[in-house]
Amino acid sequence: MTDTGASFEQSMWGAIRINTGGANDAYVDGLNKLGPYGIENTVNEVEQFNVGVKSKYVSTGTVTDSTYGGNSLSSDAGQEYLKKAAYLKTKLTDIRFYKNTETGDFFTADLANDSDSSIQIAKHTLDEADNNGIYSFSGSAVFNGRPATFPIHHTSTTMVIAGVAVTGDTITDSTATFVTDGILVGDTIIIEEVTAAEDQYTQHLVTAVTETELVLDSLDELTDQATGTSFTLHAGRF
Repeated sequence: MTDTGASFEQSMWGAIRINTGGANDAYVDGLNKLGPYGIENTVNEVEQFNVGVKSKYVSTGTVTDSTYGGNSLSSDAGQEYLKKAAYLKTKLTDIRFYKNTETGDFFTADLANDSDSSIQIAKHTLDEADNNGIYSFSGSAVFNGRPATFPIHHTSTTMVIAGVAVTGDTITDSTATFVTDGILVGDTIIIEEVTAAEDQYTQHLVTAVTETELVLDSLDELTDQATGTSFTLHAGRF
């Protein structure tokens, strides 16, 4: 087979993380299938007199469900969590679906663009056993609002956070290459592992970006943090 040099997206190392950053932060065990969300538009047909071919156009769109599946484990807290969330119709904002845990790429609810966004487990079922006597499980998650995928990750000890009341909070890093890394105006940023507990896992919109500075839509909401402590930014978009 000829090597085309294409950078195919790998499906290995998928995962579902529950209670992200919370006391019961954990991964769902037994997972071996994961389907990301997408877009599906309604296709409309238009007929005209004396025209033998119908015209088609797309109108209202919807975010398609994320699907998952794997081998059932009777003692796994993660699988029980998903089943309970389906039963209670819980609106989740702290769940992450990792497309690749090796690179850290994941998708979740985009709270920066849609503060009411959440994820609900629409289905979680125990399926038939295989010839080895192992039961499987499968399920799906729906998005109440806007999701985002986060493929850009930046960890550094030289980042500085400044709360700015008028023009927006800033994150600067003299060693960063934010533009080169692909961060754009309008992207959602998740802040992780910062010193201030109230800023942990918060989401913000990027309103301006240079190679070494991000300006955010939050106005003096973030706690100032100097260099010397490592923390992580995740950047993404729909």
